[in-house]
Amino acid sequence: MRPIELAHVVIDSRDPAQWAEFATDVLGAMPVPGPADSIRLRLDERSARVVVVPAEADNYRAAGWLAASEAVFAGLRERLTDAGVTVRPGTDEEKELRRVLHLFSFDDPAGNVHEVVCGPVAEAPPFVSPQGTHFATGADGMGHVVLPSHDRLDAVTAFWTDVMGLTRANSRTFPNGARGSFFSCNDRQHSMAITELDCPRGCLHIALEVTSLDDVGRTLDRATERKLVRRALGKHLNDNMVSFYMETPGGFQLEYGYSDGVPTWQPGTYFEDSGGSYWGHAFLD
Repeated sequence: MRPIELAHVVIDSRDPAQWAEFATDVLGAMPVPGPADSIRLRLDERSARVVVVPAEADNYRAAGWLAASEAVFAGLRERLTDAGVTVRPGTDEEKELRRVLHLFSFDDPAGNVHEVVCGPVAEAPPFVSPQGTHFATGADGMGHVVLPSHDRLDAVTAFWTDVMGLTRANSRTFPNGARGSFFSCNDRQHSMAITELDCPRGCLHIALEVTSLDDVGRTLDRATERKLVRRALGKHLNDNMVSFYMETPGGFQLEYGYSDGVPTWQPGTYFEDSGGSYWGHAFLD
């Protein structure tokens, strides 16, 4: 029993309208106004893949994980409670903002906030990208997120494998000696990573995947024109993703990439990723 995908992320913003502009002009995502000046970014038939809410500071807030059924939703809540984790029931306002029927939230051992949801609402108007972009979502979820461990990597790794049922897909030691654990819950090589790297805005980056290399190239052009690119185009060793990294209005980065669907490593096969990238991904500032 485990979540089946990264369903959404929640972002705090001093100016959610900046995210709507960023989504339209750069990402190719479809912004939709939400309640109380919030913005929902659509990537597909789901109503809310990225939820941007007004706040006093720009920060990443939470990751949302989809339970496949009400029974799994209840089972995960019970498992967390049995493990001594405080579970917070979702309010009607939170469920409406995320467009889901059921929601609860909790903190992992590093203090990262997570939400478990069930019953996402599919909107009747079709998804239409303002840039003609096609995002790779479906059964593999919206992408991935990289979060801080706050010096508790071993405890967080045990929590996500033993309590939440995710698979540790690979580990990595970064050039500065910091370690990271990468986790999968479906055929996507990883849906989340927890690292010892510094994440001053609540996450190191979030990642979106598109269905063609041309979509990556066109988005790279748009991001370059706006001087948003922070890491050059490259190809990752663990998931074969060809991607680049750009600055977001939230002050953290967003990885934008394409994978040919032929992973170097089979899902669920644990390994130590000692290289990070086959080529590229140079830091630009």
